[in-house]
Amino acid sequence: MEPTSRNADRVLSAPPALLPDLMAKVMDKLRDGGTSRNFIHTYVGSLTDHWRREMPRGQRRAKWSALQQACVDAGYVGTVAALTRNTRKDIEIASHKCISALIPLVKCASRAQRRMIFDQMKEHRLLDICLDKAQNHPLLLHRSAAKEVIRTMCADLFLGETLSPSETGDLIEKLLDMVLEGPERICTELLNPEKTWQSQMILGRFNIPPLVASKYGNRYYAITQENCMFAIHGLIGRHPKPSRRFFLDLLQAKPVIIDKLLDCANLPLPEWYPETEVDGIACEILALMFQFPLRSIPGFLLPIEGATKKEREEEHEATISALKILISRDNWRSKLLGIWNKIQQTSYDDIFELFNVAKDEYYATELADEHTFEKAAENRGRCRIVLLRLLTNLTFVEELPNEDILSFLRVAYLATSKWQMMDIDSDIRDRLLFFERGEEICRSPLYVVECDIDADPTGQVPQETTMGPIAMIRLLTRLAERGILDQAQTWTEVPPGCDPSIQLPPIKQITSPAVVNKLLSLSVKRVKKRRELGAARAPRGDHWHTRSAYIPAAELAMDLLKFDEVTNGRFSASVKGARKELALCLDLAAETSVTLRQHEAALGFSLGAIAAVDEASEADGIPRNPIRRTTSTGYMEPKASNVARILNAPPALLPDLMTKVMIKLREGKTSRNFIHLYIGSLNERWNADASSENAGGIGWTALQQACVDAGFVEAMAILTQNDRKDIEIATSECLCAFSPLIKLATLSQRRLLFDQMMQYKLLDICVEKAQSHKLSLHRAASIALIRGMSGKLFLAESLSPQETAVLIGHPLDWTLEGPDRICAELLDPEMTWQSQMMIGKYNVPPPAASKYGKRYYGSMQENCIWSILGLVGHHPVSTREFFLQMLQANPVIVDQLLSCAGAPLPEWYPESDVDGAAAEVLAAIFQFPLWSLPGFPPPTEGNVKKMQDTEYEATISALRIFVTRPNWRSMLLALWLKIERTSYTDIFRLLEVAKHDYFATVLPDAHSYKVQDADDSADIKEYLLSIERGEEVARSPIYVHDCKIDVDAPVQIPEENTIGPIAMIRLLTCLAERCLLEQAQTWTKLPAGCDPSTSLAQIKQITSPAVVKKLLSFCTKRVTARRKLGRSLEPNHWQSRSAYIPAAELASELLKFNDTTNKKFADSIKHARKELALCLDRAAEASMRAKEYETALGFFLGAIAAITAASAADEIPADLSASIQRRIADAKRRIDN
Repeated sequence: MEPTSRNADRVLSAPPALLPDLMAKVMDKLRDGGTSRNFIHTYVGSLTDHWRREMPRGQRRAKWSALQQACVDAGYVGTVAALTRNTRKDIEIASHKCISALIPLVKCASRAQRRMIFDQMKEHRLLDICLDKAQNHPLLLHRSAAKEVIRTMCADLFLGETLSPSETGDLIEKLLDMVLEGPERICTELLNPEKTWQSQMILGRFNIPPLVASKYGNRYYAITQENCMFAIHGLIGRHPKPSRRFFLDLLQAKPVIIDKLLDCANLPLPEWYPETEVDGIACEILALMFQFPLRSIPGFLLPIEGATKKEREEEHEATISALKILISRDNWRSKLLGIWNKIQQTSYDDIFELFNVAKDEYYATELADEHTFEKAAENRGRCRIVLLRLLTNLTFVEELPNEDILSFLRVAYLATSKWQMMDIDSDIRDRLLFFERGEEICRSPLYVVECDIDADPTGQVPQETTMGPIAMIRLLTRLAERGILDQAQTWTEVPPGCDPSIQLPPIKQITSPAVVNKLLSLSVKRVKKRRELGAARAPRGDHWHTRSAYIPAAELAMDLLKFDEVTNGRFSASVKGARKELALCLDLAAETSVTLRQHEAALGFSLGAIAAVDEASEADGIPRNPIRRTTSTGYMEPKASNVARILNAPPALLPDLMTKVMIKLREGKTSRNFIHLYIGSLNERWNADASSENAGGIGWTALQQACVDAGFVEAMAILTQNDRKDIEIATSECLCAFSPLIKLATLSQRRLLFDQMMQYKLLDICVEKAQSHKLSLHRAASIALIRGMSGKLFLAESLSPQETAVLIGHPLDWTLEGPDRICAELLDPEMTWQSQMMIGKYNVPPPAASKYGKRYYGSMQENCIWSILGLVGHHPVSTREFFLQMLQANPVIVDQLLSCAGAPLPEWYPESDVDGAAAEVLAAIFQFPLWSLPGFPPPTEGNVKKMQDTEYEATISALRIFVTRPNWRSMLLALWLKIERTSYTDIFRLLEVAKHDYFATVLPDAHSYKVQDADDSADIKEYLLSIERGEEVARSPIYVHDCKIDVDAPVQIPEENTIGPIAMIRLLTCLAERCLLEQAQTWTKLPAGCDPSTSLAQIKQITSPAVVKKLLSFCTKRVTARRKLGRSLEPNHWQSRSAYIPAAELASELLKFNDTTNKKFADSIKHARKELALCLDRAAEASMRAKEYETALGFFLGAIAAITAASAADEIPADLSASIQRRIADAKRRIDN
């Protein structure tokens, strides 16, 4: 087909074999300057949406999809380069989107594909285009997109490899200028009436006041700052690592970038974007530029010979020369100290306040939670340890003045202080300080991680508890070498030239023998701790992180020995054990390097270890085999204090360890700390494992399998019934842990898990808790687990119709009970603490918590109704007789489902899909079998016919129950009237109310509104209406999707353009059968009993011959269109069949109407019989491919019946009957076999 703006979805969904030719045509048209705006917007928007949907979430995908490969082969990169430079104002959005679309395309690519696309980007000068746009384009969307693409070229691709040191310096300077330019340009632009429209693209909302948009512009600017900084990081933190000579040449060519990086590192925390990482990444870049080679120990030349020795010496000297450039820059020392002082002077209370300001004054759309604060703490930690790394490295520069060393003493001393551990009762500020001081840098380039390349992380700096002592001992060593260490005790004033913040008492204190002895003893302990950290990491198989623990430990041990040497053994008693630790750490680093196949590095570390042993005395206590191997005996009994070590144990040890853990969790008197830490840690790990969209059904990790085998289900069943008040959070969270466990499980693992859950009566426990527990957290967790058992496991298979009816009644009661219980609960001083778990914030005022309680209730309603949908829409599909018996046992569920479906949209939770899911449940209960056409029984024989007749009659009987319920008709009509009377303006208003009055934590965005208007020509409300009327139901159970089971969706309803005509013709047929169609034209008043909303004029209009003819003609066209849709969906047999069957149903209804009206309207339904035969034939063929041979036989026989009843005027293809007869024989043969 020829690509047009109207058939974009069809073109982009074409079979893989057709895509290369189609994409070549699409790219040619996109490059053509005269192509229509609609075409460009449609295809650019659709391709961008495709790329973003296919972006990997957590788990890597091997390569591009067929569509992505076809686009790239057809010249997509060249097309983007041409299109993004097009200055037509009518395609400003598309020319911005097209370049942004390169980012997800790169993310989906394999390593080889990234090479290919990067070569094409170079060929089409994408870097020059992006730099020009980033600096000069009049629209901030274009400037921002260009910076993002530059970041992608630097961090996800290979730009750094292609640039010389001077070219790299030029690019870094331009990016730093963008970081430091300030937000004024963006804020002013968003006040400009001609440009403020961009705010709707930024915030995903419409009608944003310019002043609001301008304020938010500050945040948008901060995001572009981060993109620029990460681009610089990608340039220099790349793989393979540049040589130290490269960095020296870069700094010699552009020394000004040192000043600008230090300026970035000193930027105050902006009130509009306090989550910024700009300062932390700037620090990390400085560390990369000035770090010593990672295969060495700074200040300790490993005793290696030959060419390797010369190369190492050159690298060492290049680093020293680079550091000399650093100390030649103006104000370098005050800027370095400014990094530390900025952090010290900004408390966490200040940070909390800044986040409030960002929310209240700068319209932050994502509310800060504890995870946000943890990220901010980690960023502060990066700044601290990089500063310490730089101070340490500077001490190797002989020219470093004494006053600089003295100025750094206090910072290093503070960094040696004890690292306070945290527990579940720790204050949030203490917890954040724990994360800050525990931060460590061990970062690999993005494409190394995404393409699974086994390479050394390019940037490595240990946590402060190691880096602080290293810096401290190095500074003391330099003072001792210069004779200042002892002199300092006699000073009466601070030497001239020191930083103004430096005072004499701290200098005297730090250099006093007592404090020095204390620092040395502490440092020896820190060496051992760091080595033990490496030993704990080793069993996990992450050898790079393991070695990154051993090398800093060796460095600190070496610095201690160097200090001991410089001070002539004066402090030897305090550094006892340092030489042994040096030998152990170097030997372990060597062994890890061998595992990593870095044999040259291994040789250097081994020779260093031997040298340490050779210089040792008996007092050093070095064993003959210095490597201490970690074995199962190294693992302690599980305790609260060793949770991380236990859960990170080697797979071989996990079964025994998890058995011990589960035994302790089952014990009623186990400590609160133990229960909270193990439940919390398991939850956190499993949720991280399951966070990817593609994680469903991938199988359990060794830890998860060990937990289940060790009795996890029984332990959770016992624990969640424990009524101890001190573990109320854990007894709720233990039920939440099932969700990721279920998602990750394979089909067989789900069977195993479900069997255990039923054995330990988890369903009964959850129903009881959901009904009766005093805490809403427990009720919500119980309902969520019932949903998991219904929709992701096999609960429906294990229940009789009567049991199903009883169970469905419970969540319907909970859905309809209203929010008052939760709201009152959150006002209760003894229960309001739950709000911090619901909202993710501390100190929520009870009135605010109570208001938010309505939203929490809304999410519980959804879980209730989705649990019901899991029960009725499961696989294998229940018989219609099952549903009949279920309704006979509890017919009131019909009333409750109608009440749910007709409930008004709540202002506290307008995104609710309770009504839609309830309507879908009704459809599942009352639908005819999917293998049939309602009212058109296929001419089958024998047992098949008997079964089909039974199922048909069961459906009719169920519908009879439906029409016996009180007010069924008004409740059913209420579903339609509610939608008709609620405009999209009303919905937008409700979303705003939810945000302002009910503290919605997820703000309405493009996803909430489903804004996907590629050409931006339709009004948003018109476009949403098109989405609404194009909705189709074809939903499979979640476990069918997760476990890749190839089955048909149990509930299927076509879009309104098909089901509407089916309903219309069916109603007209009923009227005609009862002789009311013609009578209606003579009525002077409505018959008694009609719904009050019905008018006589409407009935007369609809039943008039002219309108009936028009409806019939339209319906005949809809049959053809639906059949063609089915053809486009092949070879997916399920999707294509779900298109053919409703088309056949509509054709059958048209023929039935024609017969009932004695062919009075025959001219208006011409070709309906032909369409019926064609649709049934294609439905039968799809059923054959699905290996549903009995269903196929029924459709084939129906097609033959249609052909038999046809006349020449129906124009049915002459060879169709013979073709079907051959396939009937094939179907019968397969059934017999």
